[in-house]
Amino acid sequence: MATVVSLDTHALVKELQAAGFSESQAEAVTRAVRRGQDLDLSHLATKIDVESLRQATKADIDALRQASKADTESLRLSMQRDMEALKSDLLKWVIGLFAAQTLAVIGAFLALSRGLLR
Repeated sequence: MATVVSLDTHALVKELQAAGFSESQAEAVTRAVRRGQDLDLSHLATKIDVESLRQATKADIDALRQASKADTESLRLSMQRDMEALKSDLLKWVIGLFAAQTLAVIGAFLALSRGLLR
């Protein structure tokens, strides 16, 4: 627990004057010291606050890294499924076009052969 020490401003002014300060200089220094003593430092971060923030930030980064890995894996699987579906559709089209082309060639061959046989 911190002990609060009261500043004896009169004694400080006398001590500064004894050191060669004028009365107005000694009073100005005493006022500045008093203002410094009255500062509210409660909003400043402590080592514990900084360490706590560091730990929380590290945990957040780790969580973000894990989420990013999960999202990446999910995206990879989704793209793989899409590629497989595209491959299947493309294969159906190729087989369909091949069948149509084969029928067209056979039909043309039959038509030509009937025409030549007559």
